Amino acid sequence: MEKPSILVAITHTGEIIAGLESKLSKWIYEYEGGAELHFASVNPTYANRNMVVGYFLNQTKHTHLLFIDSDTIPFENPLTMAELGLDVVGGVYPMWKTDHYEWLAMQEFPDGHYETVPVDKRKGVTECSAVGSGCMMIKREVLESMKAPFNDKISENGTRALGHDYYFCQRAREAGFRIWGDWDMICDHIKQVPLLTVIKALKKCYDEGYKKGFDEKTKTDIIS
Repeated sequence: MEKPSILVAITHTGEIIAGLESKLSKWIYEYEGGAELHFASVNPTYANRNMVVGYFLNQTKHTHLLFIDSDTIPFENPLTMAELGLDVVGGVYPMWKTDHYEWLAMQEFPDGHYETVPVDKRKGVTECSAVGSGCMMIKREVLESMKAPFNDKISENGTRALGHDYYFCQRAREAGFRIWGDWDMICDHIKQVPLLTVIKALKKCYDEGYKKGFDEKTKTDIIS
């Protein structure tokens, strides 16, 4: 069976984490299917992704589009995710919030809020509601079914209700496609983070853990 052909798109705003290009070039060389490396720098970010989608659909015959953000570095070859045969699958990476971090393989709750999938589901390839677009593999059929697939969801008062990656996943699910997180494809996410904020967040976690006696679930929640 012929292997998938992939457009590997690095979306950036002028800077790329050192080593990412060389890693991707090596992985493309090692990949047995066809692959092309493409760079895109347009603001805002969702417009950049839509420009890439336009290039992918109109100027290539690739079967899959892989988004890799300029600050996201997979530890394994992400091109292999195309061979899973899934509609949308994401390598999983952390995102820093105000006082904690989240893994970007999310489940949506009835009230519309998102949380990282439970610890017992963080293994292998698991279905979820949304994944981050910093390392996202998408089948051509998914993008062919959507116009301007990447846009923020705007609330009635004009504020952003949902980021473009989660909103893309929501629209894809509504169109009948399925979203998956690949916990075997962990990525680093390079950010500048204030250390005092990190220290305060860790102290809060440990303080709460002491109050609960550090039962096994608390230990897991703190480190997972």
